[in-house]
Amino acid sequence: MAKAMMQNAPRLTDNEVIYLNRIVHGLSASPYFTVSDQIRAVGKRLQEVSPEYRLNTLQQAIGTESARVLSMNPPVSIPTGSEPQLALVQPSQPTRQNLHYADDLRHLPQLHYQLFEYPIYAQGFNVLFGNSGAGKSFVGIDISGRVSIAGGVVIYIAAEGLFGYSSRWECWKHHHGISSCKKLLFWDSPLSLPNPVDADSFMTQIAPFKPNLIIIDTVARCMAGYDENSTKDMSEFIAACDRMRQQLSVGILAIHHTGKDGRIRGSSVLFASADSVLFLKRDDTEIKLVNEADGGGKNKYSPEAPPRALTLMPVSVTVDGMAFDSAVLVDSHKQFVKEQQKLKHKHNQILEVIEGYQSGLNIKQIQDATGIANSSIYRLVRDLKEGDYVVDSSGGIAITDKGREVLLSDRT
Repeated sequence: MAKAMMQNAPRLTDNEVIYLNRIVHGLSASPYFTVSDQIRAVGKRLQEVSPEYRLNTLQQAIGTESARVLSMNPPVSIPTGSEPQLALVQPSQPTRQNLHYADDLRHLPQLHYQLFEYPIYAQGFNVLFGNSGAGKSFVGIDISGRVSIAGGVVIYIAAEGLFGYSSRWECWKHHHGISSCKKLLFWDSPLSLPNPVDADSFMTQIAPFKPNLIIIDTVARCMAGYDENSTKDMSEFIAACDRMRQQLSVGILAIHHTGKDGRIRGSSVLFASADSVLFLKRDDTEIKLVNEADGGGKNKYSPEAPPRALTLMPVSVTVDGMAFDSAVLVDSHKQFVKEQQKLKHKHNQILEVIEGYQSGLNIKQIQDATGIANSSIYRLVRDLKEGDYVVDSSGGIAITDKGREVLLSDRT
């Protein structure tokens, strides 16, 4: 049996050498390692057996000599002339567990959005924040529903209690034509995620469900006994989220409040650590979801998503003789046009620079004159075009009469 397994043993890549090496030594193996299904199955067997049987299990899978080499830390070259059944691809130094060759990075999975409708990253750390009553939980329900009906498992931490979620969920299902969904589960009490004991207990309880997304509603209620204004305490909260992401291969959406200054509340570490940040603003029934940096959002790995206009549409439904009244988020027909009074300082900078050039200026000239970063200049010019403040001309970008009116009103 062992001989047959050795004859069918796969050829190992550098990643697979490191992957098996970590597991045989009782270390966690990152889900981001690119390994074959066969090697991942070997790794799973190694994790299931007692430590004293790991080497024997590895020998059966890849051969005695190769298993001996892999069990060393760091791995060493296979002695020449031994002719093992397995041609082992031996990585050269460095081979420590946290080091990766730059040329191997392209093989790592790239972060991608969990949903088409929302710029939140699968297996990433995402943040949604806004004022109390702005509709954050409605966004959380909409994201949860969309992920779950697409086949993903969502754990929703309703740390402020379950009251109100039944109506929102029943109305969401009715609006989307869903009769039942077993992929969305609610956790009904606060947590203290910065506390490793509480965090590990939570992970142990949800791990069997193999979640794809965890929604934390809210950050404050999941930091019981800790101070959200403390850099140290918030860093421990984020570390707990990172452990969940790494050990469960799950994405995180942390829902938080705004502070008195209109920015994200508490320690700035939360914003700085996020892969994507969505800022939710509400005006009556109109909701604006902003991912752009100038509007309070953030996107670390992709171009910032444009603002999205949403509205809360009332929905009523009767299920099993019980009446539920709530609302669901739908795309609004309202367009967030950049009105004159809503133009930002950098927009005005661009208008002032090109005002004196009848034929206009090109992007490079505008950037040189304003000092605006390359990552922002194109979006700002696009904003001005959408608002009809500038137009394309033979000389580049030229100001319109509407743009001149804006500058005139600012000067008076």
